Amino acid sequence: MLALAAAPDETELRAHIEQGLRAAPRRVGAGGLVRLGFDLGAVEPWRLLRAQGLAEQPERFAWHDEAGDLTCLALGSVASVEAAGPERFGAVQRWCSTILERTVDLGRAASRAPLFVGGFAFSDRAASDGPWALWPDARWWVPELLIQRRGARSELLLCAQDSRSAGSLAALATRVREALAAEPVAPRAASVALPGEDEPRERWCRSVEIVRRRILQGELKKVVLARARRFAAPKGARFDPEATVENLRARERRAICFLIRGPRGSTFVGASPEFLARVDGSRLSTEALAGTRQRDADPARDRAFEVELLQSAKDRSEQSIVASAILEALAPIASSVEHPAEPEIERQRSVVHLRTPIAAALRPGTSPLEVARRLHPTPAVAGAPIGDALTAIAEHEALHRGWYAGPVGWIGRGQAAFAVALRSAILSDEEAFAFAGAGIVAASDPEAEWRETALKMATIERALAARELAP
Repeated sequence: MLALAAAPDETELRAHIEQGLRAAPRRVGAGGLVRLGFDLGAVEPWRLLRAQGLAEQPERFAWHDEAGDLTCLALGSVASVEAAGPERFGAVQRWCSTILERTVDLGRAASRAPLFVGGFAFSDRAASDGPWALWPDARWWVPELLIQRRGARSELLLCAQDSRSAGSLAALATRVREALAAEPVAPRAASVALPGEDEPRERWCRSVEIVRRRILQGELKKVVLARARRFAAPKGARFDPEATVENLRARERRAICFLIRGPRGSTFVGASPEFLARVDGSRLSTEALAGTRQRDADPARDRAFEVELLQSAKDRSEQSIVASAILEALAPIASSVEHPAEPEIERQRSVVHLRTPIAAALRPGTSPLEVARRLHPTPAVAGAPIGDALTAIAEHEALHRGWYAGPVGWIGRGQAAFAVALRSAILSDEEAFAFAGAGIVAASDPEAEWRETALKMATIERALAARELAP
C-alpha cells in the first residue's frame, strides 16, 4: 500500500490511481466501484473535520467508537440510497448487496474499512414538518473519501467508478495530503450556555401518568416517552456541529460519538452510551442498557448512586424487559447466545446505567442489516410489547423523533457497527433540538422521569458550540 506522503506529486498519485481503476471494468463490470488505500501513518481522522479544501463536501460522516477500535471521517459520495416505509431495511440491504458485488477493494486496508455509512429514522413514519421534515426514513451512501484509524495506524480510502475519475481523485488525495501537512485548524467556535425551550412540563408529566396507568391495567409493560428541548443560536452567531461533536468526544470518552450531515445543511450529532450491534464475521455483540442515575464527584456518593441503581426494583425490572426482548429477537438468527445472569454498571461521564453484555454466534447468511432490523427498536428506546409501545408513543409523544433513537453507523465486508442514536441533537445554523427519553413502568414517578430526561439532555447542552458570524 502506497504511503500518501511518499507520492512526490499529483502526477504520480494519478498514475497510481489509474492503475487501480483500470482493473475495475475487467473485474466487476460497468458501473462497478473500486477502492484504493493509502497509508497515512499515525493520523487522527477528525483532524480534517475543519480542513480547508475539504469542508465543501456535501456528504459528511464522522464516527468515534473507542470500544470498537474505529475512528473515521467520510466525505463525499459516489453512490447512495434512500428508503422509506416498513421495508426500508430490506431496500437498503438489497442496494448494499448489489454495491458489494460490484466493488473491488485493492489492498488490505480497503477490505476491512467501512464501505457504507448512514442510518435510519426511529420509525417509518416520515416527518411532515419540523427539524426532520427533509430527512428520509433511511439514507446510506458510499463515501468518496474515508480516513479510518484502528489502533495506531490510519489509512486513506478513495472510491471511484471508473478511470475517468482518476484526475479528480488524485486532486482530492492531494488536498488531503496538503491538509495533513498544514497546521491543524483551531476551532473558531466556543461552547455556549443557552436557555432551552421545553414542551410544557405539566403536559409531558400528564402523558407519563396516563401511560403508567395503562401499564398498571396490564395493557403495556413499558413505554419510553421522549421529549425535545429547543435552543436558539446566540445573536450574531450560528451553531457549529463540528465543534459540538468535538466537545462531545472530549467529554464522553466511553460513548460512540457521531456526526451526520443531512439535507440543506442540518447536521445530526450525538454521543451515544448504547450500541445496537457490532458484527465481525459471524460474531455479534450487543447490550441491554436501561436505568439511570447521576454521577457525583465524591467517590462515596458516586458509589452510593450505583448501589441504589443496582438495588432498584423499578430499574432492574425495566432493564430485564430490555434484555429479554433482545434475546427473543436474536433467537431466529443466532446459533448460540451468551450473557451474564446479572446486570453490571455502565459508567458514563455524568450518568450510570444498568447493562447486560450479550454475545452471539450468527447463523450463516445473516447480514448486519438483518441484525439491525431484528433488534431495532429495543425496549430501551420504545418499550414492550414493541407494537403496543410504538402505538402509545405515537399517541402520547408531542414530537417527531426523526433519527433520534434510530440505528446509525457503518457497514463493511463482514463487519458493521450500529449505535442507538441517543444523547443526540439536530443542528441548523439558527437552532438546535436536543432529545432524551425515559422508560415508563408501573413504578414510575412523572417528576422523577422529567428530571431523568433533563439529566440526559445535559450531555448535549454542555457540548453545544456556536461561532460568530463574520462582520
